[in-house]
This record gives sequence, structure tokens and C-alpha cells, in this order.
Amino acid sequence: MKLPRRFLPMPLFPWVLLLSLVAITVAQNTTSVADIAKATSKSVVRITVRDASDKPLAVGSGFIVRADGIIVTNHHVIEGASAASVEISNGDTYDAVFVVDADKRKDLAILRIKALNLPVAKLGDSDSLQVGQHVVAIGNPRGFLTDSISDGIVSAVRQFEGYKAIQTTAPISEGSSGGPLLNDLGEVIGITAGTFEGQNLNIAIPVNYAKPLLRFLNESQQKTLAEFNAGALKTAAAESETHRDARPSDVKVTSIDGSWSATFADNRGSGHLDFNLIQNSDGDVVGTYTSSLGGGGSIKGTVKDTDLSFELTQSLKDCPGVFKARGHLADTKIAGAYVGTDCLGDHGSGSFTMTRVANAAAIQQSVAVRVPDAMKENPGAYLEKQLRVWTPENARLVLGEPIRHRYSYAQDRIDGDINAYTDPTRLFREFELRFDKANMLTNVFVYPWSMTWEQCKQLWGEKTKTIKNTDGTRFYMYKNRRLNVLVNRDGSVISFGVY
Repeated sequence: MKLPRRFLPMPLFPWVLLLSLVAITVAQNTTSVADIAKATSKSVVRITVRDASDKPLAVGSGFIVRADGIIVTNHHVIEGASAASVEISNGDTYDAVFVVDADKRKDLAILRIKALNLPVAKLGDSDSLQVGQHVVAIGNPRGFLTDSISDGIVSAVRQFEGYKAIQTTAPISEGSSGGPLLNDLGEVIGITAGTFEGQNLNIAIPVNYAKPLLRFLNESQQKTLAEFNAGALKTAAAESETHRDARPSDVKVTSIDGSWSATFADNRGSGHLDFNLIQNSDGDVVGTYTSSLGGGGSIKGTVKDTDLSFELTQSLKDCPGVFKARGHLADTKIAGAYVGTDCLGDHGSGSFTMTRVANAAAIQQSVAVRVPDAMKENPGAYLEKQLRVWTPENARLVLGEPIRHRYSYAQDRIDGDINAYTDPTRLFREFELRFDKANMLTNVFVYPWSMTWEQCKQLWGEKTKTIKNTDGTRFYMYKNRRLNVLVNRDGSVISFGVY
């Protein structure tokens, strides 16, 4: 099957494999991942923290442990914030949020909202954890992908400075910090804390560290976030004076050339953007960006002293928009505020944080020199020819190191590995390759920057079988070729794949 250059079949999981994910059976008590998620997800909350000007700073997760509004989360989720709001599973939001207790070393915080009869998560025993056992994580990746479920195994229990931590292969993305890590009984055995640089290095705090805080809870000593962080910020300032290696708080960035990773949040939601920027000698900045929601656009602006002012043009066909922003440059970060409007309406006043991606250009260059000419011309068609030929090592030589990993399942058993790679040609956003137990490539999944189902029909016709999913997405399985397409409810293509 010959594929056009820009609309190569995105590798999509065969629908059978995807549907089987909700049928994973745990041998211990036949509780599936779907059952575990259903029993616990109602107790998971989304926490949005704000600065003194009431602008969103970040989004994290937490879970309810007492029906009258006691919540466990990470200390780093609330650190430095002046206020917060907590959204529970039924959509109700609470703006009066208090800190009852915290343990900074172990990255734990106990919050309270004024509520009654809330769904409660069941706590397990983290001391009984076994390396290799199956675990499930629930959180809010990127802040807007609520109730996202991932699973994996316990890789190890690590000793850090004064506490132990659980290392797991269950993916933990930004925005999921503070969510529950569950065993196959649906019990919380850890509080997800984040990801170290590297493949499958995800960390959770053992839940047994939170139990003493809950047992000796003194609600009469609760503080607002502003009160709680006032002391913490003073302590941090005092410590910075005594540590010679402390990072400077306001170092001018002489050039913003290169790649930047950004988080944006406003009253319409939040998301992740990846920027490639070029700055000339006069301080003028131009560049492009891509969005975690799909699509992208362009950016133009000016650097003056330690400030960056820019205009972002959103180039989605069905949702154009323009956003204006100003940020302050400090060390390797840019933080600021923005306003803008798109098809969703006025976004109000939002905030953003951009972080420089270290050595991104060098990494891209080192990968690019290995890319065959055939792939540069037509990445999808090239990868399709590698089916039942490539091993993970072959993929690494052409695509570089995987940026993400997960398992594929057949009923209750792991039957392969799925590695994600950035497209070195940049014609597509990302590839996922599935390798079977024999380490042979069996499926290619492609994720485009921007494509619609109407364009797919023009390319490949309409001879498909359709599966409607509960979240509004649809699978289109072609009857006359080994091709599947996953389409969002708005008609945009999430991914498509060959097998």
C-alpha cells in the first residue's frame, strides 16, 4: 500500500488490543484495571494552585481519604501557591482550601475542603509491596486529561535521603502528581510524585508515610495556602543565603534560541506546548509551536532586557486564535501571563511557564544524520516496510532512544512492548512501534500534527467498520487494507496505524 507523504497511516493499536486493555484480569482476585479505576476514580480530585494575583500556577492531583473533605497530595503541588481550588469527580469546585499538615522531605501534604459525604479512597499497606507486582495510577495529566488511567509494575523500592520511594513503570505525567497508586485490590499504596529523566523512572511515595499525618491530624492548626507558604518561602530564602550552589533567581537569558517546553493554563483549561525559537541580534524572536491537544502555530515577539513579549497565532483549521503574552526571563525559565481568544471564546487572563530543553538541537542533529533518505521522503511508508523486520535495536538506530514505553496486552497477559519515538523528520508529531514477545515489529502507529477524517476518506475511501467509544472517539477499521484510524469527536485524527 503506497502512502502519501503527509498523510501516512499513523500507527494505531489494533482495536482489539485497545479494547482488551479494559479486560486485564488480575490473578489475585480477578479485579480488572477497569474495575479498580471505577472504584477509586470518584475519590480523585484535581487541584489548581494560584499566585497572589489569582493567576493559575499549576495543576496537580490528590485523593480524598475522609468523607468530610480531607485530601492527600504532594507537597510540591501546593508549594509556593497563595490559593487553590479543588474540583471533585462530580464537577463541584471548592475554593476554600486549607493545609492541615505536611512533610516536605517526603513530599506529602494534607489538605481540607469544607464538604460532606465525599467518596473516599481505601488505603492499603505499602510495606507489603513486592517488586514486580502490578499497580494502577490515576491522575490528571497536563491538568485537563482528567481521570486518566495507566498501569505497570513496581520496579523497585528505593532509599533516598531519609525516606523510601516506589519506582514504577506506570506512567506519571505532569498534572498527575499527588494522585493514587493502587494495588490490584483497589487500595492506595502510594502517592504518585513524578518522573525522573529516563525511561520508566516514575516515582511514588509509600502511603504508609501519610498515615501518621492522618492519625494525628489537628484541624485547629490548619492554614490557608498563603499562610502555609509564607513561612516556607522565608525558609527557602534563608537557606539560599547559606548554600553557595543555589541557583540564581534572576539571571538574564542572553539568547532564547532553541527548544522550549511550556505549560499554559487559563479559565478554559490547560495544555502543553513545545516551541522552537530563533532570536536575531536585535532581539526579535520568531518560531513555531506544537500543542499536546494537536495542531500548532507560530510565534513572533521581542526580547528586551529580561522580558519577552510575543504574539502566538493558533493555526488550527477549525479553531484559529490569537494570544498575546509577556514573560520574565530567569535562568533557563520564562514565566508570565497572557490573554487571547479562539473558537472556545475569551480565555481570560492565563499564566505560562517555559523551560529550555537542554541540548535539544544537538539531540535532533544526532538523530537526523541516521535517518535514511527513504524515511525523509515518506516516513509512514518507510516504517510500514519495516513490519516483521525491525527489532527495537533497529528502531533505535534510525529513530533514536524511545521517549516513552508501555505494555500491550492480550486479555490478562502482557504480549508485547510499545515504544514511542519523536519523528526525526518532523513531518509527524510522534510514532509508536509495537514489538511482540520475539522483539519483532508488528504495528506502526503514527500521530499527525493536523489531519481530519474527511482527508482520510479522500485518501483511502470509506470501506470501514466503525466502533463508537464511550468518550466520543471512533475507530475506523478499513476492510480492504490493514489500516485503522482513531478519530476524535470533533473529526480530527488522533492517530492511525498499519499492521
